Amino acid sequence: MLKISNLNFSYNSNECVYKNFNMSFAAVGVNVILGHNGAGKTTLLKLISGELQRSTGKFQFDHRIVNNAEDIFYLPEYYGCYQQLTVKQNFEFFSGISKKNMDIEAILNQFKLKNKVNSKVVDLSQGQTKRVALANSVLIGAKFILLDEPTNGIDPETKDILIKTIKELAAQKRYFIISTHDLEFASEIADFIHILNNGSIVWDNKLNGTDSKDLKSIYLQYTDEENKND
Repeated sequence: MLKISNLNFSYNSNECVYKNFNMSFAAVGVNVILGHNGAGKTTLLKLISGELQRSTGKFQFDHRIVNNAEDIFYLPEYYGCYQQLTVKQNFEFFSGISKKNMDIEAILNQFKLKNKVNSKVVDLSQGQTKRVALANSVLIGAKFILLDEPTNGIDPETKDILIKTIKELAAQKRYFIISTHDLEFASEIADFIHILNNGSIVWDNKLNGTDSKDLKSIYLQYTDEENKND
């Protein structure tokens, strides 16, 4: 789906985040990047989306999935929608970008936002705001969706909607790269897991029943710096 070769990126001369970094994302529905805070997950998603410009390196997309920038939708940890517009106005705007005849009423029901249709996003809870942003990714029709820490600060109902939506979209040949440190969430939605630590991929594998149960121990094994140095 995506191959990254010889990626180099620094925020400044003293902070090299990626140096000669290489990795491949499998052509499956949901790739999940796990890592501690500060591991470089958000930076990597921003580089893939084009929000940040790499110093050097090459990104090779599968052109059956991504042909241009409009095929990519990046949902940051916060926002991902227009705060001063109402829920309905957000949906109308993103539906207009896709130029597809989307059923906004059905989207409002799917994301349980019908009673907030005329509320400004700025007045919604964090969980409701996340629902609006995720709904925007559905309305825009992107094939390749990047989600940064989507479970942070959301309520159980929103998490259930998030999981259901990801699974439904993946079944429709939409592709996800999701960064998280929520291991329970990762084990429920991932097809392929990548563990990122200090700017390097330290473990990656297709998720199966055994790995799902042992994901916590695998994660700690490959990210515990203290034990690594023993």
